[in-house]
Amino acid sequence: MQRKKLSAAIAAMYAAVAQANNLRPEQVREDFSVAPAAVQRMYDEISKSSELLKQINISGKVEKVGDVIGLSTGLIGSNTDTSDDNTERKPRSIHSLSKRTYKLEKTNFDVRLRYDEIDQWAHVTSDFPARINRKIAESIAISLITVGMNGTSRAANSNFTQNQLLQDVAKGWLQKMREENAARVLGKTNEKVKYGPGATEYKNLDAVVTDVLNELMDERFADRSDFVVLASRRTVGDKYLRVVNASGDKATELEAGGRLSEKRTLGGLPVMYVPNMPANTLLITPLSNLSIYYQVSGERRHIKDVPEKDQIECYQSKNIDFIVEEYGAAALVEYLEYTA
Repeated sequence: MQRKKLSAAIAAMYAAVAQANNLRPEQVREDFSVAPAAVQRMYDEISKSSELLKQINISGKVEKVGDVIGLSTGLIGSNTDTSDDNTERKPRSIHSLSKRTYKLEKTNFDVRLRYDEIDQWAHVTSDFPARINRKIAESIAISLITVGMNGTSRAANSNFTQNQLLQDVAKGWLQKMREENAARVLGKTNEKVKYGPGATEYKNLDAVVTDVLNELMDERFADRSDFVVLASRRTVGDKYLRVVNASGDKATELEAGGRLSEKRTLGGLPVMYVPNMPANTLLITPLSNLSIYYQVSGERRHIKDVPEKDQIECYQSKNIDFIVEEYGAAALVEYLEYTA
């Protein structure tokens, strides 16, 4: 009986994927191109899995290579006297085009589902495809974020054993900053960014963020109100732990420490915790300045039942690139070191 439920669940998954892509169920057992509408639904599901991905740009592209869009900061005010037949009004782009290009490269997101995992949901055959889709979307979401924050290179054959934060899958946002926006990167291996009571320049993390905003951001973006600080929970949590520990037993001081703990801020900017963000690192930027570009027609899938391994294997590839739209609106702080 259990095997019948398992078979029915697997058949339901094949049928759902086939219906979403206008294919016959047997066709999803072969390599196939995912229909654009199904691609969009998958990315919508991926975005739901992460607060960060909900707020950045996940943008579909037709071409594998093209121009980076930039932020909507183009200045468009003008006057033109058109009474002269040779004079015409000249519209300008609302985007501040940066003359940079993106390149969408194939990245695999392959998943195996053990029969014993599938058995957990086999009794709800009608809902099984949606459950599996959500689980895969969650895994893709955390993988995209992890590559965006940790990816430093693209290896022909990535090695998860040696790079468990997907460092060799693709170049992420932080690596793009290091290579293409070095003037707005603070901190190096041999030049720690020291902060704390014993530091000379920065007495706390708030001072670091304030200085970065004042000194590293392009003047065009200086007064934007949507900057945030992306950080790991540990990096920012240490600050608030020290505040609470320093509060002593005075009620008013404990209350102040509690209020600080309710809403994390640095330099007056809201803080967003990012899973798998490198420690002692801050990325300061509007969330709308971060993008993942993907090729609408570049998604491929292949679903295979492998009974000899007691599992279903879902092979999926996407052509993607990680983009910082405007380098003038982003700053990276690395190698933070607390000095007592």
